[in-house]
Amino acid sequence: MKYPDNAQRSAEYLRSALALMSKHDAALHPITYAVWYEYASGRNPSLNHELDRQVQLHGRIDEALTRKLYESHVADLDPQTVARLNAEFQRLLEDVSTSAARTGDDANEFGLRLEKLGKELKPDMPMSVLHERIEGMLTDIAAVHGSIRALTQRLDHSQHEVERLKSELIRAREEAVIDGLSGLLNRKAFDERMQLLVSNLSAASKDLALVLIDIDHFKQINDTFGHLFGDAVIRSIGQLIKSSVKGQDIAARYGGEEFALLLPETPLAGALVVAERLRCAFAQSRIRRYNSEEPVGNITISAGVAAYRAGEHCNALIERADAALYTSKAQGRNRVTVAE
Repeated sequence: MKYPDNAQRSAEYLRSALALMSKHDAALHPITYAVWYEYASGRNPSLNHELDRQVQLHGRIDEALTRKLYESHVADLDPQTVARLNAEFQRLLEDVSTSAARTGDDANEFGLRLEKLGKELKPDMPMSVLHERIEGMLTDIAAVHGSIRALTQRLDHSQHEVERLKSELIRAREEAVIDGLSGLLNRKAFDERMQLLVSNLSAASKDLALVLIDIDHFKQINDTFGHLFGDAVIRSIGQLIKSSVKGQDIAARYGGEEFALLLPETPLAGALVVAERLRCAFAQSRIRRYNSEEPVGNITISAGVAAYRAGEHCNALIERADAALYTSKAQGRNRVTVAE
């Protein structure tokens, strides 16, 4: 999931997320922050619904439930990344806590000295002694002021550190769901979003179509032109599909040379038009070979299209689209077949 928020909006979400985090029992680390930032943004309805339900049930969200919500509704990072970000976040909190405690100690000490000075002041106190006390108080004021200034600087630095950790977490999260070669979602992310979309499909908006796409003779392309050119073909179809999706459409690299396109609020006829446009556009494309000025053409794709049937499981929809794709292959490739 992308994060297009500008600096002002993300700062608002940051403040809201930190306030929400402080009300619950999970440790303050990037996983907790990601869950509550997502909640504050309101962009993840399934997470918000489940979080509200859990708060209603349990009152406070603990560490185990926070991680479960993260894994189910946000993203799945590798353990090394989680451990490193967690360590950095903990270090940041410790630094701020230490600075705040030091400032608090200095302020308390200053208060005690003021109280002592108040008791020592007498109407008949010699001017030299009074001057000495005033000089001491000025020194104490300067020390407290310096401590507060150091805390302010530490907090400013911490804000930048939190923003850096947030950006790194977003980047790591995107890497966990994006296929590096095609730039589309990977299989795992696609399956999760498809299940969520189907589970939230309402009677008022029941149109949903799936397009499965396969590059024709891909093994032969690799054997003839090499794997670097094969990678270029995958990148090319990925860019073509990405430029064709809009709104709530979900596109993914589903396998080695297979791609999937999920089209909400799209009837079967509309999905067929989308698939045919992709097929024609790719058939007309020319892909340049590495270290060669001569582009390669006549590379085609086949596709299968299926419309969602009310109440069916995601796997059933995939199987019907896959069967239609197999028919396109069996009937000569470079064609689109609609599932029966």
